[in-house]
Amino acid sequence: MLPTLSALTQSQIEEVRSLERELGKTILSFSGCDVSPEVLTPGELEKIRELEDRIGTMLVAVKGDG
Repeated sequence: MLPTLSALTQSQIEEVRSLERELGKTILSFSGCDVSPEVLTPGELEKIRELEDRIGTMLVAVKGDG
């Protein structure tokens, strides 16, 4: 299971923002995503790492539905 940013309702977002103001801290909300990692060759992994470096984010290869 991988954590992903939560899809919150407007009401939930307001609750989080209220707590952020109260605490003076930034809060991120994560939910579980039920996926399985994909098996990668060293070459595929290197290509993913290169793209991560170029776009400044983390990428995860997961098994698709079909």
